Amino acid sequence: MEPLDCYHEGGFHPIIIGDILNERYRIVRKLGSGSSATFWLVEDVPLKRYASLKVLSHDWAPTSYEIDVARYLMFLQDQPNPHPGADYVVKIFDVFVAHGPNGAHPCIVTELLGPNLLENTEWVDIREYWTRLSPEVSKKVVAQLSLGVGYLHNCGVIHGGK
Repeated sequence: MEPLDCYHEGGFHPIIIGDILNERYRIVRKLGSGSSATFWLVEDVPLKRYASLKVLSHDWAPTSYEIDVARYLMFLQDQPNPHPGADYVVKIFDVFVAHGPNGAHPCIVTELLGPNLLENTEWVDIREYWTRLSPEVSKKVVAQLSLGVGYLHNCGVIHGGK
């Protein structure tokens, strides 16, 4: 869990279970947090489906291209694409801005995926972690990751960090 002092003017957007964002996304539970965002399980009320919501901190948003990339990927996912990696990139459902006492917070709604591969592990050394996965699972993860990254690079999207 993120420290409470992340919730200040310019910081994280305060969210309570049951809140409705963008007049359609009901907050169900917290999925996690990172240095620049919080992540939530939401119900898309009009469509009666669950999704994942990423709420960026106000301070992080102006220096991030993440919203531009999300909008670009939303556009691309609606185009015919024969690239086999397109199926291994998360689907973006919506992009909007939530306004609150700590500022304006860009939000990205995506399809809900399964658990994090590292969830419930205590391994710090990534080499040890990968040896704990079965060879079959490791091969599938690497193949799907390679296809997804290949698709993104084919579309001109790269990860450049901050």
